[in-house]
Amino acid sequence: MNEHVQSATTAPLFNPLAPEFIRNPYPYYERLRTTDPMHLTSFGAFVASRHAEASLVLRDKRFGKDFVDRTVRRYGPPIMEQPVFRSMSHWMLQQDPPDHTRLRAGGKSLHGAPGRGHASAHPASRR
Repeated sequence: MNEHVQSATTAPLFNPLAPEFIRNPYPYYERLRTTDPMHLTSFGAFVASRHAEASLVLRDKRFGKDFVDRTVRRYGPPIMEQPVFRSMSHWMLQQDPPDHTRLRAGGKSLHGAPGRGHASAHPASRR
């Protein structure tokens, strides 16, 4: 999966915080696409740099968010007592199907705008 081997003396293949990357990320994206399209970062996160890989990841249920369980495994159960983590556990974007789907279709999305499931019920959509 991570075919590109980086030595300890070379700069990381992907560092979105580097000033050079911030100034012009496109050469870095191109290098990822050609040398390591499914890159594993030093933080243990994957970066899919081509459409084919990104599409597969987005459709593969093994790459779900599992936010609460993943957070508890990483930081321990007390972390969910912290207000920010407790709040994030209810965010639609942190949910996996079927909860995400239910919230997206039936609830209100960000900024109070109706979700797709309510478009026909909204008075402006009937005009």
